[in-house]
Amino acid sequence: MIAEAIRRRGAGVTTRYCASTDDVPDVLEDVHARSDVVVLLGAATWRRSPRGCGHELMSLEELIEVGGARVLEHRAFGARTTYRVGGTVRTLVTLASTSDLEELGPLMLSSGLEMFVLGNGSNLLVADGEHDVLGVHLVGEFEQLRTREEGDVVVVDVGAGLGLPIAARRLAKSGIVGFEWAVGVPGSFGGAA
Repeated sequence: MIAEAIRRRGAGVTTRYCASTDDVPDVLEDVHARSDVVVLLGAATWRRSPRGCGHELMSLEELIEVGGARVLEHRAFGARTTYRVGGTVRTLVTLASTSDLEELGPLMLSSGLEMFVLGNGSNLLVADGEHDVLGVHLVGEFEQLRTREEGDVVVVDVGAGLGLPIAARRLAKSGIVGFEWAVGVPGSFGGAA
C-alpha cells in the first residue's frame, strides 16, 4: 500500500523492496545517487541508519517540534505488546497517513535514534527501563483494506498496520475466501512480512 501511494504521487518515483534489512545498504548505495529522498519502512529494528548519505542531520528536537501530538517522548512500548509488560521508548511516533510519513520520515531518519516499527507486538517482549529508540506505530491509512477485481482474480491491498485477524474477518464477510486461517494469528501485516 505504501509503495503504491508513493508511485501514484509522482512520475519517475522509484520504489524498492528489500526482503531483509541486510539488503538495505546496497539498495541505498544504488538509489542515493539518483534520489532526493529515501524512506525506509518495515517491521524491523534498524541498527544502522543511512547516515553516510551526506545530508545535514536534523535533530530529535526538530522531529518533536514538527510532529506535535504525533511525536511523544518517554512513552510506554511494552504496554503495546501482547504481554503488556516492559519499558518505554525515548520517542514514539504515530503515523496515520502517507502525508505524515512524507513529512516526518526524513526527520525520523535523521533523529539519531535506532528505529523500531511496532506491529501488534505479538512476537515482542520489551525489557524493563527506557530504551534509546524511536518507536513507530502505524494507524489510520496504514490499517486499511481494499479489494478490487482484475479479471477473475480478487486483489487485496492491505496496510502494514492492519491486524491479520481483522483482515481475515473482513475478507470472509465480503465473501473472499482463502485467508480464514489468519483469524487466529495475532500479528499485523507489517509484522508478519
